[in-house]
Amino acid sequence: MVTAAVLGATSLAVGVVVLTHVVAIWQVFLAAAVFGVMTCLDNPGRMAFIPELVGTSLIRRAITTNSIMANVGRALGPVVAAALVHFCGLGWCFVFNAASFALVIVALVRLDTATLQPAGAVKRTAGQFRQGLAVAQGDRNIIGPLVMMAFVGTLTYEFETSLPIFAEQSLRAGVNGYSWLTASFGVGAVVAGLILTRWPQTGLPRLIWVAAGYAAPMTLLAVSPTLRGAIAPACLVGAASIAFLTTGNSTIQLAAPPRMRGRITGLWTTAFIGSTPIGAVAIGVVAHYFSGRGALAAGAIGCLAAVLAGTFVLRHHNTVHPLEREIGKGAAV
Repeated sequence: MVTAAVLGATSLAVGVVVLTHVVAIWQVFLAAAVFGVMTCLDNPGRMAFIPELVGTSLIRRAITTNSIMANVGRALGPVVAAALVHFCGLGWCFVFNAASFALVIVALVRLDTATLQPAGAVKRTAGQFRQGLAVAQGDRNIIGPLVMMAFVGTLTYEFETSLPIFAEQSLRAGVNGYSWLTASFGVGAVVAGLILTRWPQTGLPRLIWVAAGYAAPMTLLAVSPTLRGAIAPACLVGAASIAFLTTGNSTIQLAAPPRMRGRITGLWTTAFIGSTPIGAVAIGVVAHYFSGRGALAAGAIGCLAAVLAGTFVLRHHNTVHPLEREIGKGAAV
């Protein structure tokens, strides 16, 4: 609730300074820093909170459904934001975003806390970060997805950098082309989300196959000669993106011991979001020398590197958490 309140207040503040035309660059940097810190605190807590809401009997579907909803929202967010900016203006886009956090706070306040099934609070002690790393290293269904996300997060999930350059320089389609690519990405994400809701899949072997499938549409998108030819690959990229995020996220949460779930999901958030500063610069450099097509091709290479890393962990890491047996059963759900 605290993170939602801070995020909402920050978004509202940005909206106000934009609408009143007193916005300055330092305010933008400050807001971005606050959003980054709060997101890193919010994501692990939110993920660890899900099992407390539903209990053990529904944990698999609850985690998978939450992952799908969060990642579909991440894919559709730019589309909604673009529409709000076009019809209402940039400032009102931030105001609407603040209102969305208000809805989150209302939902949390109305929760019946008596029905929660908490795993128990872990007291703050020295060495907790090392404990989290030790648990992650001891289970291939945790360390495997984390290593794979490090590659994919750094090179592949940099669409804010690669897609605009690809649309502008490679396709010569400008803002209109970027809008079509983003919309296609969102459609693919929604369709994949609906499918995964019905047939949730987890486990490191499954994630390796998803990463391999992710590389294919990334390659097709990179070599697309025209905007019309790029629409279908962009849709497939959106679908593969959601499949990878959801499969990896669900796998590590189901494999993590309940009292360690927050720390494990914190590592996942670090691999995903924490890789952005490095990945954005790297992809920007690649795009500078090899155009937007090269930037997307680098994303495909990131997927293939993740496949190799995941396969290595699967074959050479023999220690697994007892929940792997349950994860294996869940692949047929």
